[in-house]
Amino acid sequence: MKIQFPANPILFGTDAELSCYRPFAENMKDVSYFAWRNRLTADYLANGNRSMNESKYEPAMIHTESGINYTLRIKMFDHNDFNMLYECNIGFLKSHVNLSACNTTFIYLPKNEDITSHNVRNDDQETMVIEMKRVHPKPVCKLYIKPVIRGKRRGSRDSGSTTTFRELSAPEEQLRGCWS
Repeated sequence: MKIQFPANPILFGTDAELSCYRPFAENMKDVSYFAWRNRLTADYLANGNRSMNESKYEPAMIHTESGINYTLRIKMFDHNDFNMLYECNIGFLKSHVNLSACNTTFIYLPKNEDITSHNVRNDDQETMVIEMKRVHPKPVCKLYIKPVIRGKRRGSRDSGSTTTFRELSAPEEQLRGCWS
């Protein structure tokens, strides 16, 4: 028995589903124990089709001709669900998986409250600081610059202005991402 999880990236703030499958065997007719647990704390997340936290977990059992697929939907996957050791129990068999960056891809798009910025303008230069507190994976930053045309009348059009972009680079220790 092995736990499977989505091969596609898991987007924080969306639902993620784990599943474990056990094929039928002769000695499986009397199996009545199904559970999802947090293996680190030994807390039950679900027992059978009953969730211990209905706002967070939704278990389901799907019987097929060849076996049982026991699933756990994690609602609104967030950083608290990341790096947790999930355990699936069907009868006396159990399997576990650690949802970490080592075995799947996670994407956390920062919310507005996760981003701070400020600008400092001197005579000949402008410094812009943008900090994203929770973002994963490490972002690739691009800066789009539109030239400012001074002395231009309000409402006039300039067909010659262009927008340029530059890739920003910074030492690894300055790129703050992934749970900083």
